[in-house]
Amino acid sequence: MEKHIFKFGSGSNAIILPKKWIEKNKLKSSDTVFLSENNRGELVLSSKLMPNKTFVKIIDKSTDWKLLSRFVGLYYINGITKLTIRSKDTLTEKQVSEIQKQIRNECPGFEIINQSNNEIQIEDFTSIRDIDIDKILSRIRSLILQEFVDVKLKNLNAVVQIEELVDRFYMLAIRYINIVQPSDMIKYYKTVILFDNIADNLLAVVPSMNKINMDIIDKLSEIFEKSDKGFRGDQKTIVEIAAAKNDLKAQIDKLKVEKLYKRLLREIAKYSSQIAEFGLLEKDKSLEIF
Repeated sequence: MEKHIFKFGSGSNAIILPKKWIEKNKLKSSDTVFLSENNRGELVLSSKLMPNKTFVKIIDKSTDWKLLSRFVGLYYINGITKLTIRSKDTLTEKQVSEIQKQIRNECPGFEIINQSNNEIQIEDFTSIRDIDIDKILSRIRSLILQEFVDVKLKNLNAVVQIEELVDRFYMLAIRYINIVQPSDMIKYYKTVILFDNIADNLLAVVPSMNKINMDIIDKLSEIFEKSDKGFRGDQKTIVEIAAAKNDLKAQIDKLKVEKLYKRLLREIAKYSSQIAEFGLLEKDKSLEIF
């Protein structure tokens, strides 16, 4: 449906809403409609504001604090905006500490707004729709590139800290995808998971670094860095990464390390190649379909 923009007042423009859409949504003059912008820069018109998602989790003092931490993380990535954790008796010191740690480390935007001896109220202070998912991916990518550097330096503390930051941005990205459901959401979802897997694998191979040729780490880092170009649709780069992955696999197989570490290194190369291959889904912007 094509609509024309016309001047309205001294500094505004307007369009006329279709009568059928007004009637379908049971709107009348003076009613409110809602505009939002999706990740492609398109305005989305809705007759309803996206409702807040609230949840109350009932526990007791015997609830395992590790599971409680996982509960908070799961509610976060699934788009809950207001979460209340209520105990039938009392919250233990360990339970409270773990909830606070989970929010601080892995749930950006979540804040505790009220707390008592048997209840914690958490609310999202982030305008999730204003977040740029591509900038989140760029930040995770830069963290992983630095993780490669610290792996080479055998700086375990730095690698651990970077992996924790990757986890934090991973949670934010998955939350964004679940709430906003952007175009190419499967592509974004799987790429974020692959990023997280690479960061996890890098942390896991640190104990074997004395037995691993640093050239292999450099080549893995190079493949990962190039994957961004492939992800953006450069098919030549995608082919080059696939070839490099196969060559590197042969080199990794010759390493005198445990099978576990060989598998972790091969997976880093494989995951980087898979990230690049998402570029094959990019539309040819030189073509238009009428």
